[in-house]
Amino acid sequence: MNRLLPGFVGDLHKRCRSIQQMLESPVTYPELSGYVAAIYAEAERVRRGIQRLAEDPDLGTPEVASDHLRTYKQLAEQVYILEAFPLPAITRYGEKDRYFTRLVQKLASQVGYPLPPPIVTAFSSEYYQSYPAFNLVEVPTGEDAFLLGLADLGHELGHILYRT
Repeated sequence: MNRLLPGFVGDLHKRCRSIQQMLESPVTYPELSGYVAAIYAEAERVRRGIQRLAEDPDLGTPEVASDHLRTYKQLAEQVYILEAFPLPAITRYGEKDRYFTRLVQKLASQVGYPLPPPIVTAFSSEYYQSYPAFNLVEVPTGEDAFLLGLADLGHELGHILYRT
C-alpha cells in the first residue's frame, strides 16, 4: 500500500483538476455564474489539500501510512461529492432547471429568504432533495407539469436554511 498511495494521490489530483477544467467552460445561463465560481473555489480548496498530501516528503513511509491513507480517503470523498452533486447540476443545466431555479428565486424573494436562492436541477431520482453544502435542490424530472410540488420546493429551502 505504501508504494501505491502516491499514485492514488496523483490520480486524485488529476480528477480534481478535471472537475476544475469542466467548470472553466463558459456559462450559458447567467444565474449559474456565481454558483460555478463557488463550486470552483471548493474544488480548488480540495485540490490544495491533495497537493499538500502529494508534496509531503513522508508520503509512502510505512510509519505514517495510516495517517496519509485517512487523509487520502477524506479528500477522495470530497472529490466524489463534487462529482456526484454540483458538477452534474452545472454540466446538465438546461431549461427545466432554469425554470425551477427562477421559480425558487421568485419564491425566496417573496418570503424574504435570508440566503442566496439555491440552484435547482430537474433530474432527481430520489424525489425532492437538498444539498445545503452546495446550495442545491434536486426535483424529479417531470415535476414542472405539476402544481403540488411547490410545497416541496419550499420545504427544501427550509432544509438549506436550517443546515446553514
